[in-house]
Amino acid sequence: MNSQPDLHKPALKPTGSGVLATHGALLSQAELSPSTQALPVTVVLQNTDQGLELVLTSVDGNAESVPLSAQAEVEGNRQRYVLNSVRLVQEERWVDPVEGIAAIVATNQPGDRLLIEITGSQAAAPEIKVVTTETGITFRFVAPAVPATGTNPATEASPATETQPSTEGISLVVTAQKREEEAQTVPIALTVFDEEAITDQQISSFSDLTARTPNFNFPQNVSGRIFGFYSLRGLNNGNFLNRRDVLGVYVDDVPLEYGAFLTGDFFDIERIEFLRGPQSTLYGRNSQAGAINIISRPPSNEPEARINSSYGNFDSKSFGLSFSDALIPDQLKFRLAANYRGTDGFTRNRFLDTNAGEQQDVQVRGELLWTPSNRWELSARAGGSWLNDGDSVYAAIDADDPYEVEYNRDGKLENQSTTQALKIVHRADTFEATSISTHRFSEQNGRETEGDYSPLDLFVADYSFGAEVWSQEIRFQSPDSADRLRWLLGGYFEANQSTVDGEGFTIVGQGVDEIFSETQQRTWAGFGQVDFKPVEPLTLSAGLRYEYNSGRFDRDRFFTPEGSAIASQGGQVSAMKPPLTPSCYPNLASAMPSVPSSAPMAALAGDTKPVDLTTAPMTLASWCLNRRSPGVMK
Repeated sequence: MNSQPDLHKPALKPTGSGVLATHGALLSQAELSPSTQALPVTVVLQNTDQGLELVLTSVDGNAESVPLSAQAEVEGNRQRYVLNSVRLVQEERWVDPVEGIAAIVATNQPGDRLLIEITGSQAAAPEIKVVTTETGITFRFVAPAVPATGTNPATEASPATETQPSTEGISLVVTAQKREEEAQTVPIALTVFDEEAITDQQISSFSDLTARTPNFNFPQNVSGRIFGFYSLRGLNNGNFLNRRDVLGVYVDDVPLEYGAFLTGDFFDIERIEFLRGPQSTLYGRNSQAGAINIISRPPSNEPEARINSSYGNFDSKSFGLSFSDALIPDQLKFRLAANYRGTDGFTRNRFLDTNAGEQQDVQVRGELLWTPSNRWELSARAGGSWLNDGDSVYAAIDADDPYEVEYNRDGKLENQSTTQALKIVHRADTFEATSISTHRFSEQNGRETEGDYSPLDLFVADYSFGAEVWSQEIRFQSPDSADRLRWLLGGYFEANQSTVDGEGFTIVGQGVDEIFSETQQRTWAGFGQVDFKPVEPLTLSAGLRYEYNSGRFDRDRFFTPEGSAIASQGGQVSAMKPPLTPSCYPNLASAMPSVPSSAPMAALAGDTKPVDLTTAPMTLASWCLNRRSPGVMK
């Protein structure tokens, strides 16, 4: 039996009658309502006695609430239609649906625009007639369209289609491969949380992803939120500023540089994409173990406000607020969001009669999105995060009550981060170019007061470290309409400077041990990937990355014994040899001057039935070789 053509949805019969026009003409419907709100529509592809038809239907069955128009543009064998004030409920794509048609793509564009792109398999574009109706608009191929396999999708269905339940409406669009596509068509070990899942499962931090993501562990730290240790497929990070992380974490395309700054909360999030396995040929920062994309809600074209709050035991409370609107409809939009969370913790310090382990978070974010045309998109983002926690709670193993401690000092943990990012996207006919410029400054100040579980000053440590990161990523890639051959080529640069200033765990009466260090690192990388589809449903992928790292590490350590002639005060430290057991450790270490690394990647992806991947298998075989820079070494 011949296989069924790639028509995603069950056929819908067009309703009503309308005005017929040829391609290249401007079709408009008289304005019946002053509202400019985007009209939600669905799209289906169906075969009729008159030929193949692409039918857009309003969700409520009435398209008269928005003036409907379609402007056609013909270029070679490709024909495009742009509809304003229309948004697809679900984007669709059909490959080789009939003889003479190579691909049909229906996608949403910035500014509440809908793009219909039809590519012919011959040199000339197919002839199309357009019909507007009371319920939507229909694109009709003039010549009767016969499926390439000789079957009629409206009358003949495969046994699998007859026996499987309908999954219409179940679709999750992701950008894991730097282009919008359905999650189940992506040949990557992928876990996705959409807005509904994030809300229902109460996902608010990386720790919440542990139980919901295979091969990933991000445990709660006994020392509070000082540092976030994670493990993915056996690869883990470390708490050294000069060590390269194996997991690329991106919040709206901004890479997060260090595990100490992964302990904050998520807020105003639209989607979380978790990619397991090497992603170094698609992403700017080297990502040997995988990548996490956190995508916040985008600015809207209509006024939108969201408020959420909660309250629980131990005086736990949270409050979130976001607002979005258009300054210039369809062109200039903005979004502002803020979030607060606080808790008293569940431990009491009896010595000072205060709470121990309390936490507070304040986060803000803003975005300005400008889309002067459907070819250009400029996004400016800025945000800040302030985390203020109390003591890391340590209790003796044999304590009478592990939820009560006796500390003579209040500990602290202060994390603050500020982020700025500028993203520019240009969509040409033959390629798409993206530039992402980011700057991020993060700092942590803390005091670990208790290593003795008592009110005595036996072990005390104060520390401070910070990191400032500048990054620039540039990508060129094939357009979304590309089918058989897709490609991506990119470059990445990062300048990272980190500092450490701290007093180590000091035994009372033995003096002060102070450490000062500075690390400077530079990264240059080139990466790319090519996907080729020789035949349906086989896809061959090959990628390569070359990265060059250089770094310098300066470190000084001073020990000032108790009662020495020169005390460590006011930022002055002693390097004299005092009595007792004096020691002076000035150290200057330089890193390996350069650490080149390359990461070839080749993958074979098979897709036996891209029509409905909820009922059809996908076969994936991949081979990757990835090397990681050791970071700055003494």
